[in-house]
Amino acid sequence: NPVTDAAALKRIPKQARGRVRAYRLTPEQAAKLGPEWPDTWFLERNVSSPNELFADGKRLSLARWPNAEYTTFGEIVEPGKEAGKTPEFKYLGDRAERWNAAAGVWLYGYWRRGYRAEFVKVKAIDRKAKTIRLRARNTLGGLEDRGACRYFAVNLLEELDAPGEWYLDAAAGKLYYWPASTPIEKSRIVAPVTGRVFELLGDAEKDALVQYVSIDGFTSQETDYSPNDGNEGYKMGHEGTVHMVGCKGAVVANCRFVNIGKQAVVAIDSSGCRVLRC
Repeated sequence: NPVTDAAALKRIPKQARGRVRAYRLTPEQAAKLGPEWPDTWFLERNVSSPNELFADGKRLSLARWPNAEYTTFGEIVEPGKEAGKTPEFKYLGDRAERWNAAAGVWLYGYWRRGYRAEFVKVKAIDRKAKTIRLRARNTLGGLEDRGACRYFAVNLLEELDAPGEWYLDAAAGKLYYWPASTPIEKSRIVAPVTGRVFELLGDAEKDALVQYVSIDGFTSQETDYSPNDGNEGYKMGHEGTVHMVGCKGAVVANCRFVNIGKQAVVAIDSSGCRVLRC
């Protein structure tokens, strides 16, 4: 439905008003699509699932600024290296003055070194001093300007300014979306909820193997992603869209895996399993 809420319309950029659509989510949908994010996360990802939405086979972007690449932070006011202190820096320009920190603003950036980025929540925006104070230190420590010094802001209604972007108000149970194509009624909008599509679960220790099963000609598309499946830090994860444990001689053939949130095929404690022409 078109956005009619006056408070929301005030926050939406002028060029997007009349184009953005609002959807009321069920409590279950809101919890799945928008789990609570911690103040900062990289190694300890205690968030059940990140926000992902697809339209006609393409992953959509959460409303963000800049729409591409990064902006840079200015002078460091407080590095936040000591216990009890949190980082604060000068922002450049005036874009941050549009944001509502109370509604939840996260910045994804390189806060200390140029080789690692992470999300950190904003605690406050001081428009007079032109500073942003973060709620926590990044997991490498205090703020430094010897790294890449760049970030972008994500999931802000004030930055829903381009087709294909969306914003989630999890507390209100509303999803705002500027359709990437029209008419929207013909678009296929998908919020993934399923991670494993096929499970073959045997028990090698008890010699109760799943044997000689063939999965042939299936397409698995837009499946769910969970950061808690072994993807912490730089790890690759140990969950498969086709997940096999205690299998012998299983074959996965002629299958397509598109926009999947896990490994395509994982075999654990298995032997003689093959993946062909996928």
